[in-house]
Amino acid sequence: TRADILEVARFPAPTTEVVIERERVSEREIGGHYDRALNPRWSLETLALHRAQRIRAGDQSAQGDETSATRLASDGRETIARALLRRQAGATTLEIGGEAALNSLDSHSGLSENGADIALPAANVRVEERRGEGFATLTWRATDRLTLETAARLETSTLTQSGDSALEK
Repeated sequence: TRADILEVARFPAPTTEVVIERERVSEREIGGHYDRALNPRWSLETLALHRAQRIRAGDQSAQGDETSATRLASDGRETIARALLRRQAGATTLEIGGEAALNSLDSHSGLSENGADIALPAANVRVEERRGEGFATLTWRATDRLTLETAARLETSTLTQSGDSALEK
């Protein structure tokens, strides 16, 4: 998208500002889901998904002798894989599974005023999350009106930031 803006002010002093904004966004997604009965009681369900988004944006403005420009380049990705093993035995269902995810964002931004680059904090960074989860759920349908469920989940996640500043959690 692109926007060309002309802003004219007459009060308190006559000024004219010209702004050109632009943004280009592209997104992709691909995934797959697979279910299979392993035998009469056990089944397997898997899921894989990958999403990506790219943004390129910026603006330029001029007001009298003053000019400024901003720039943004951002690339984000998410990848998820999940597996679930299910056992059905009468009124009891056992589900055991796991999920892994990798998410990342690369971002580069800039600012210039009157042709001179302005230093921005954390203008060039990569943020990444690595996450893993394991889970188990046991469900008992005692009657049509009473269901008991117990579950356990364990998750671990690491967030890292690199580039102009480095952090890890």
